[in-house]
Amino acid sequence: MSSLQRTTSSLDCPRSLDCSDYECELRHLDLKEQTIPVAQKKHVQRCIVTASLDMGRTASTWVFNAVRLLFRQAEQPCDSYWIRELDPTKIQKRLQHSRAVLIKTHEFTDYMFPGEFQKTVKPLLTHVIVSVRKGPQFPPDPAWMEVATLVIDYENIVLENTQQNLTVGSLKVLSDMATHVGLSLSSHQLKEVDYQLMTLPIPGDQSTKFWPFHSRRGGRICPPPSVNSIFVTRHGARADNGPDRDPQWLQKAGHGRRVDSPLSPLGHQEAMELATELHKRCSDMMIIIISSPYIRCLETAEAVALKFQTTIKVEPGISEVGSTSSSMGSQQELETSNYSFSSLIDPSYVPVMTRDALPAREWGDDAAAQRSERVASTIAQDRYPSKNLLFIGHGASCLGLVSAFGAPQDYIGYCSLTQFRQNEKANWKLVGTLGCVSHLSNPHVSLDSAW
Repeated sequence: MSSLQRTTSSLDCPRSLDCSDYECELRHLDLKEQTIPVAQKKHVQRCIVTASLDMGRTASTWVFNAVRLLFRQAEQPCDSYWIRELDPTKIQKRLQHSRAVLIKTHEFTDYMFPGEFQKTVKPLLTHVIVSVRKGPQFPPDPAWMEVATLVIDYENIVLENTQQNLTVGSLKVLSDMATHVGLSLSSHQLKEVDYQLMTLPIPGDQSTKFWPFHSRRGGRICPPPSVNSIFVTRHGARADNGPDRDPQWLQKAGHGRRVDSPLSPLGHQEAMELATELHKRCSDMMIIIISSPYIRCLETAEAVALKFQTTIKVEPGISEVGSTSSSMGSQQELETSNYSFSSLIDPSYVPVMTRDALPAREWGDDAAAQRSERVASTIAQDRYPSKNLLFIGHGASCLGLVSAFGAPQDYIGYCSLTQFRQNEKANWKLVGTLGCVSHLSNPHVSLDSAW
């Protein structure tokens, strides 16, 4: 098993999330935030300030938490800080890494003249989000209002929205903030952030900055938790032994790996039908695609990735029985060759089980199933908890993929679909039929492949 890379900085608090210093201005990231990789493509450096008067009761803490969780939900790297007194030296020091910087602060005129702020601090800030509240007892800070790039109304944050309408209340606020700072999130992700904000614990210190603006959460009823699903499928019909097999496939493939056949034309059709069915079931959700490195699996994943406009995470740990590093393409080959899926592969994904860590000798489907079950459980529980996942494997590895989430081990067919849903007790339950093929125009081909 491989370990995730963690970001480190001289600004990390040695006490981490155990820090109880109210005024600590160091970085306090949780494990998820520490392991979000920085994209290879360079983005405009973002420095975001959320501000209000101290004890202004305008939900400025909610706003800060919301921005932090939006970045976390979008899996975009972001360093968050509390800074009592803003000055250019502190900000520049925090901008040395290729990560967004989020700063919570209150003070303005008590520490810096407006002219000095405009000259030395404002040029470093890309976004200033200010929260305000109606009523004479909640006067806005004119200095912050002058430099605000987005103003959030307290009344919208606490507005009751039992129907979870995306055009009003906190969901509209979250959507506006995400757009403002350059994040793209689905409605499902916005609802997940809204739920997280309303269920955060209330520590006695301010160091983590993950605390509600007061214990009543503005008096708003907590929204329901999001319902997450895990899907399991097998690759589509193969070019080497499917009903429309191609005897010349190996020569055409050019890679020389006899066990690594692509999809047949029927397999590509099945992959498209699978993608359409998934989109019907969860069109408003983001799906994380975890695929075996074999060509037939990646071509199946490609159809889904294009439908959901997402990437493919390559996981050798769910590959075919008896797999070795030489039986599949290397990560570099898969990312840089002329495969149509190459541009969709996520280069930042760190496999739970690398190619080199695959068992030297793996006898039988049971061994492959056990391997895949362990890897899938790690991905669902540790890597992507509370996320919607699609695993794309093989006949043997799918035995372990379905058993990882409570279903009995049984072979499933080409591009069939098995769905699991998490209940309130965090247990996975099978939804519908194991290995459903009702979405396929040639279901008998899939059923025949399920031995």
